[in-house]
Order: sequence, then structure tokens, then C-alpha cells
Amino acid sequence: MLVFIGIGLLSGKTADVKLFCLFLGLTLLFNNLLGAFSAVLYGYERFGLFGLISSGFQASSALLGIGAVYAGLGLPGIGLAQLSSILVTALFTSYYVSAKVCGIKWNLSFKGLQRLFKAAIPLGIISILAILYFRTNIAILSFLKGDKVVGYYTAAFQIVGGFMVICTTFASVLLPRMSRLLVDDRERLLLLYKRAFKFMFFIGSGVAVGIIMISKSLIVFLYTSEYSISADILAVLIWVTMLMFTNTLQGTLLVARNANRALLIITAIAAALNITLCFLLIPPYGFYGAAFAVLAGEFISWILCYIHNIRFLPVKELLYMIIPAFFSCVIMAVILYYVEFPSSLIAILAGAFIYALSIFVFRGISLDDIRTIKNTLRLSKDN
Repeated sequence: MLVFIGIGLLSGKTADVKLFCLFLGLTLLFNNLLGAFSAVLYGYERFGLFGLISSGFQASSALLGIGAVYAGLGLPGIGLAQLSSILVTALFTSYYVSAKVCGIKWNLSFKGLQRLFKAAIPLGIISILAILYFRTNIAILSFLKGDKVVGYYTAAFQIVGGFMVICTTFASVLLPRMSRLLVDDRERLLLLYKRAFKFMFFIGSGVAVGIIMISKSLIVFLYTSEYSISADILAVLIWVTMLMFTNTLQGTLLVARNANRALLIITAIAAALNITLCFLLIPPYGFYGAAFAVLAGEFISWILCYIHNIRFLPVKELLYMIIPAFFSCVIMAVILYYVEFPSSLIAILAGAFIYALSIFVFRGISLDDIRTIKNTLRLSKDN
């Protein structure tokens, strides 16, 4: 929070940029508050509400951000939209947890706090690095290129952020189940992980290719033709989403295996690479440099996580997933390219149906795979 506020106040930029950085820093503050109370829901396995709150925050943030763009409020409007969304979500979650789940007690002993912080430090640092990983690009881009460039980048990033909640919520729901199976039944853990990975891999691949094919019309539909250049940024950033769909699952498995130190090192490497590339690529390439920087960080994180978890999903089995995904993506891309749909919404629905059908035809996913995921989610809710 202090980093973003400091950049805004000391950068010497316009008042709009300073306000944007201030709102972004406050957003991170309330995001930490939301994370604390969301963790309580997670601990009590209220996964349905956990997912609803995460989805609600992302949806409201995106819609308010788009509304700010339409209203001509610029960067301050986008920052205020994110702050308003996280503030309302955090206040609602804190009230619900306090009134409906468990009362808040402040009677922890010093030794209890020591044990709590010792256990939470690795995951806390990972969370901070993850926030820097995705938000620093905007701050550096603002500092080096100005608010207009940030506006184009943020327009594309809002769409990507909407998909992030899907993969993070799904992975979070699976964590308790994975942790129990690691102790009780490693064979079932292997089966669950492989099928969950396959499920997320196919969704991420389809989302990436589908969004690329309709990126220009989608940007114009959500914003205006003035932001059409954001479609090129979206075409790069959407690959981050594809990697995240499976990378969040890989990170979840590392946490279940109590490999928090390895995950911390991987996240630190990815964040350092991202920030370094931002300073190297943004000056000559602008928002494209920022997009490629975050993509490079996510890619190296994906590779390192996969290496740590490779015995749970060998390369040969990964290749078996790539083949049906490739042909299904080609079929969907060809249809979206040659067929003119009356609106972006219809194009999205048609592309999703064609892709899902192709995945089944090429036997990428079976009904048994779907049953396994559904049963796991049901068990996670009941236990």
C-alpha cells in the first residue's frame, strides 16, 4: 500500500495519476482486510459464499471500472471504482463473518500470536508478492508513460481480472480435499489432481483462444471504439489467464504438500522478473512491454511449479491434454473468424459451445472426469 501511495505522491505526475495511485494503495489495504475475513469463511469451509464474494468483487470492480470509462472519469474513476468495490465487499464480509460465522475475539496471548505469525509469514509474503506481481506493472507504467497509456492497459486488465476469480476460487475449494488426501489416500489425490488440472487446462486454453478471436469487438462492446487499441493488449494478457488456470492449481498442490517455502521462492522469482522486465520493456514498448513482463513472470512461475509437481503429472500425460485442446481451439478459432455473429455475447456463447463439444469429441474430457470434480466439490462442502 505504501509503495503505491509513495509512487503517486512523489512521482511528480499529474493530479489524476496521484489520485489513481492513492486509490490503488487504499484498495490494497482493504483487500488485506477482505482476505482476513475470507480466510475465516475458507477455514469453516463456506466455499459457496467464499466463491460468491470473490465473484461479486471481481464483477462489481469490472462493471464499475467500465462505467467510469464510459462516464469519462479517467484514471481516478477507475481507481475509485476498485476502491469502492473492495470497500463494500470487505465491510459486508466482515459483518457476515462476525454475525453469522464466528464472533471476533481479541484475547490471543503473545505466544499464540507468535505461533500464528510464524505459520502465516510464508503465505503472507506470497500474497504480498502476488499483489506486487499484478499491480506494480500499472504503477510503473503510470510513472514512465502517463495516465492515457495506463487507461488502455487497465481496460484490458479488467477483463483478465474477471477470469482470475474462477481459477483462484476453484483451486481454493480443492485445497482442503487435497490436504486430506495427501495423508489418507495418495492414489485418489493423484486422480483428483490430474482431472482437475485437465479441467482447468481445457478451460484456460479455450478462454485464451476465444478471447483473442473476438478481442476487438469485445473491447468496443465493453468500452468504446476509443479503446480499440486495448484489444492488442488483451491478446497478450489473456495468455496470462490461460497459465493461471492451471498455475493456481499447481500452487494449491504445493501448499497442500506443505511446500510453502518452494512456493515463496517461485513467487519471488516471478515477481522479480516481472518488475525487472517492466523497467526494461516499458520505456521502448509501453503497455505492450508491461503485458509481456507479466506474461513472462507467469510463465516462469508455471514452469517452476510444474517441475516441483512433475511426479503428480508427468510430461507424457500433459502432452495428451495438449493434443485435444489444440484441435478444439483450431476449430473454434476458424468458426469465430469466418462466421459473423450479431454480437460479442452470441460469439462467446457459440465459441464456448463449439469448443466444449470438440473437447468431448476428441475425448479430452469424459463424463467420469466431470463426476470426479463434482463429487470432490460436494465432499469439500459437506466435510
